[in-house]
Amino acid sequence: MAAWLLLVLALLAMLFAGAMWYSYVRPAPEISDSGTITSKTFIPARTIEHYQGGARSESFSRQKITMPDSYLFGIQVQGSGETVLISIAAPAAAQFEVGQNVHVRYAERGIPLLSRRIQVLEMTPSSTVGPKQSPS
Repeated sequence: MAAWLLLVLALLAMLFAGAMWYSYVRPAPEISDSGTITSKTFIPARTIEHYQGGARSESFSRQKITMPDSYLFGIQVQGSGETVLISIAAPAAAQFEVGQNVHVRYAERGIPLLSRRIQVLEMTPSSTVGPKQSPS
């Protein structure tokens, strides 16, 4: 009886590990699309404290991580019509403004029908201002 229960628990753990790998770790296809910046929110510099516990509960280490000023952009993607988010450091964000057309490169992750997450990998200024005209 105990061996049967352990086998079932091992199979459930393997199923859970496989779902996590599929959702967050596996190589996902990258999608490139154009979009329009709909929001630009300033996020001031902050310090984050990360605690890492050891093998014993009374031993832990604390690490302080300083995050610089940044901007959180909301981008309306033209292909899907969804709004995606990306955070960019303040000096690099100076070239982007609300209403500007940009190109985004992103990957869709998650478990189909259960969860979906869009991970924006890159945002660059669009090289075209409007629709291209063919020379006559």
